[in-house]
Amino acid sequence: MEVKFIDAESLTGYDDDFDIYVGPSRHEVPRGMNASTITHIEWRIVCTPDFPFASKSGRLEPEDLDQQPQLLLTEGFCTKPEYREAMRYSTQVISVDRFYQLREMLLAGVGFALYPAHLCEPLIDSGLLVDLQFDFGSVGNFWPVEVLWRNQLGVAGEWFVEKLEES
Repeated sequence: MEVKFIDAESLTGYDDDFDIYVGPSRHEVPRGMNASTITHIEWRIVCTPDFPFASKSGRLEPEDLDQQPQLLLTEGFCTKPEYREAMRYSTQVISVDRFYQLREMLLAGVGFALYPAHLCEPLIDSGLLVDLQFDFGSVGNFWPVEVLWRNQLGVAGEWFVEKLEES
């Protein structure tokens, strides 16, 4: 079995060269492919400790968020337009093409961002980021993570997908 890892943000469509894809978002499953939700990502709104509303007392409101620039990934294979719009809390948007750019600009204090909880927790614990404790309502802010795979992967590929679905 040959495993080739590529940057999912570089994918442009289902015809690109991949056999198995794992990423956030729900996808329309084209003919010849399969999909399964394997987990969820919890998103949190975070910023640096010196960002304007990092020390705001009381509950953060959507109007507060609209006063500052927000970092967002551009639309693409992973970031569907409807997901991007659901993540937008400010009219002052700074778009980035890659997740590492979002992380670096976030840590530089350029804007606030929605960031995966499991990735921001160590940065919060070390004092690099502040969780703004935004109230997303009773359902929270969880998004699906899907695995997509092509038919006829072979035994090793099918085993790998099964292991992903078990985790």
